[in-house]
Amino acid sequence: FFFFNDTATTEIYTEQIVGSVRCVQETGVHGVQTQNNASINEALNQIYLENEDHEALRDSVQNFENFDQLALAQQTERHKITEFRRVSAYLYRKHQKYAKSIALSKQDVMYRDAVETAQESKDSEIVEDLLKFFLENKNKEFFTVALYTCYDLIRPDVVLELSWRFQLFEYSIPYFVQILKELTHRVETVQKKHEDREKKEEKQAQQQMNQPLDIGEMVMMMPGLNQMQMLMPPPGSMPGVLPGMNTMPGGMPGGMPGYGQPGGGIYQPMGGNNGMNYNTYQGPY
Repeated sequence: FFFFNDTATTEIYTEQIVGSVRCVQETGVHGVQTQNNASINEALNQIYLENEDHEALRDSVQNFENFDQLALAQQTERHKITEFRRVSAYLYRKHQKYAKSIALSKQDVMYRDAVETAQESKDSEIVEDLLKFFLENKNKEFFTVALYTCYDLIRPDVVLELSWRFQLFEYSIPYFVQILKELTHRVETVQKKHEDREKKEEKQAQQQMNQPLDIGEMVMMMPGLNQMQMLMPPPGSMPGVLPGMNTMPGGMPGGMPGYGQPGGGIYQPMGGNNGMNYNTYQGPY
């Protein structure tokens, strides 16, 4: 391809391309756009504009995108035929110029195109502005259509306020039904996840409680247990009493004379059966 700085030369070159493409088109050769060549696409689009063939132009711009789309959008946005202006709105929409596209659709009363563009924008502000436009023009039908189509982009408080101000609750009821249904589904999903998590945690805790502990785990859980084992005597070294301790009759351990034994350090009764004499003390002083 050649590029010229001179405007007149460029126009002559473009006209030659258009003329060549027109000749090819008139011969009935099909598939002239299959290569998606920019020069061929733009030449054909100009032919469709001259012939006012809006169906062929829309088919061309939808299937063969290799051309200056914004230039064609600007060229067709003031066309006398509405369908060519719809092509312009479509091209602006493809380039994410949603406000410009919706403005053209509202101008031509193509409200369904405007609603679809607002939905594609994913912009709550654009959608809510379109809702207000429908209400200001007393178009209740497309107010409902926009609510249903773009419900996930509209704030419920905005819909409630508009419904109250314009007395349109009967038109907004489907929107609120859809919103409540979705909110209920979300709550149920969150609740189910929470219950499943609680059951899983409870099952894990029960398994841990039923699992026997080994000695190493017990020592780690009870640090004083190891010291108590070190203080205990070896097994078999304590058959009943500690080594070196005497026993007395009755099983009491010895170490001092028992009760009633000589030298036991207690007072002994003296005298007869009827007298008690405690003046005599037998035992060590």
